Amino acid sequence: MVEILPRDRNRFRKLRQEIKGADSLPIRTRLSDEEVARFAANAYRFPGVEIKARLFRSYPSARPRRTRSATSAASATATWSTSRRMA
Repeated sequence: MVEILPRDRNRFRKLRQEIKGADSLPIRTRLSDEEVARFAANAYRFPGVEIKARLFRSYPSARPRRTRSATSAASATATWSTSRRMA
């Protein structure tokens, strides 16, 4: 469905220890449209996990700082609600 790599697990564990009061923590970032669709079709199997869209800006480094323009894009992130216990 959505592959969770060892680096994703390690980052999640580290964030869980460092950020105690967070409402949710990212499990995996930068999901493809296909991964989002596969997860959405099976979301009922993963209580407490949801997909959140994040907007970010990209600044091309080839232009001088004064005239540099930003482009916006969206990235989907699978997050786990910290109000639920992890098995």
